[in-house]
Amino acid sequence: MSGIPHRGSTRFIFLVPAILFGFLFQIQETSAQGINLVPNGTLEKPNPTDAKKPMYWDYNSWGGATNGAFVYLTDSSGNHSVHTQILSGTGTLPCSSGDAKWWTTPFTIPAGGGSYLVSDTYRSNVDSQLMVECSLASGGSAYVTVASPKASSGWTVLQNVVTIPAATTKVRPIHKICATGFLETDNYVMRKGGTTAQDSGPTVTDSYVP
Repeated sequence: MSGIPHRGSTRFIFLVPAILFGFLFQIQETSAQGINLVPNGTLEKPNPTDAKKPMYWDYNSWGGATNGAFVYLTDSSGNHSVHTQILSGTGTLPCSSGDAKWWTTPFTIPAGGGSYLVSDTYRSNVDSQLMVECSLASGGSAYVTVASPKASSGWTVLQNVVTIPAATTKVRPIHKICATGFLETDNYVMRKGGTTAQDSGPTVTDSYVP
C-alpha cells in the first residue's frame, strides 16, 4: 500500500555482484528513520510458489478463532494488503482462548534488544492487538504489546516504541483479532531506536529481503 506520509529522505545503495552471484542485493538507508527490518513489510512481493500469500508471510489461527478466512488483497492500483476474518468467535483481547492473524517468518535483529519503533497500517470492524513475538536465546518466547487499537473504518497508522528483551534472537510483529469480524493490515515496520514524535507514519519501502 502506498501514500502513507513519512519524513526524511531515503537513499538506496545497490550492490550488484550479478556476474558472480546472479542476483541483486538492495540495501536501504533512511536518513532520519533507520532500516526497516521486516521482510517484505509492504506486502508487495508475492510468494513465487503461492500467489495467494506475500513472500515470507503466512496466516495462522488457533483455539476458538479457527473458523476464519485469510486473503492476500490487491486493490485497483495494484497495491497489496492482507485480510484476516473470523466468522464466529467470542474471544476478547488479549486473545487467551485463540486468535487469527497473518505473520511473517521470524527474522534476526541485532543482539542486545533495546528500543524499537513498531508500526503498521490497519482497518477493521473489531478491536485488535499489535504485538511482537520475541524468540529468546533460552529457547522460549516473550510477547511485547505494541498497541490494542479499536475498530477503524479507514486506514489508520498504528505505531509505538517498545523495549525488546536483551536475550531476543529473532522477532516478528503480529497484528491479531480474536472476535467475529475482520482486520486488514499493511506497511509493517520495525526499526531500531526512534520515537513516535519523530515519525508521522511508517516507512513504506522494504529495506531488505533475507
